[in-house]
Amino acid sequence: MTSDLDKAMAIIGQSQQTINAQLVEEFGEEDDFGEFDPSSLPRTGWFIDNDHPQLRASHLGDVLALDYYGPDYGPGWDALLKTLCEPEVARTLGSLRIGGPDQGANGSRIYMFEDVISSDVTFPNLSTLWIRPTDPGDHNCSYLEDGELEAMLSQMPSLQLVTLPQPLDLTKLKTRLEKLEYLECASTYRHYHFITGLAESDLFPALTFLDFGDSWGAWNSLQELAQGDVAATSFADYEKLARSVVGERMRGLRLRNARLSKAEYQKLQAIRPDWQFSVVLAPPHVYVSHWDKTDFPYEHLLVEK
Repeated sequence: MTSDLDKAMAIIGQSQQTINAQLVEEFGEEDDFGEFDPSSLPRTGWFIDNDHPQLRASHLGDVLALDYYGPDYGPGWDALLKTLCEPEVARTLGSLRIGGPDQGANGSRIYMFEDVISSDVTFPNLSTLWIRPTDPGDHNCSYLEDGELEAMLSQMPSLQLVTLPQPLDLTKLKTRLEKLEYLECASTYRHYHFITGLAESDLFPALTFLDFGDSWGAWNSLQELAQGDVAATSFADYEKLARSVVGERMRGLRLRNARLSKAEYQKLQAIRPDWQFSVVLAPPHVYVSHWDKTDFPYEHLLVEK
């Protein structure tokens, strides 16, 4: 009898064949979809043959690891969504990584998971989820539309290690993730009031380490635009988290792009001296032509001559 693992591997293999056939139809037989092109290797740790969409799977004991590399549209993306909706695949996935090149439209790379969200599929064994965060040097900012990320996570009750391209809006997350231990929410142009929401919630009772990217809007926007959840998270919100039951359970916090003073960082450490607490300041790149139109975050690093 064929096991679910074997069926899932066969489905994933067939999905890649479908992607290849559609690319051949679109671009012609002269494209070699298997030849390695070193110039196409991205800086994000992905080792791929070329820039064409690829699904790759491997056995991890009783579960599968599935990696997708490609754009967030077209044959590759359609094949990924269809594959994830297959019950044999959903049941056997233990790890899912989704990424691709810095491509998008109007400065945005929008991951659309409506097909998965609208299906009745769940991922009971999925413990690791990684959706490519935006690199500070990227032209396109990666994110999901409002509510989609939270809806998809509700289909993944066994998550333990999660990396997301944006903070969560916890008012829209309806499922308690009992096993979640590590959560990374990368920087985008909004923070979704995540820190204060986390301090007030008990959605992640096992959370021990948070890697949080604050809003880029406060670093790279005109002052009149840096309001609401585009503005930086306040020190009061970070202090609220540190003093909360959630903060008491946590063992580590990494803050990216928070707009806090040295004294405020040190006060947070004093509240939680047992935290492994670190700071990363890596705002998004700024085109030279825009230096006079934004709050240019690197001016203090320029050489004076």
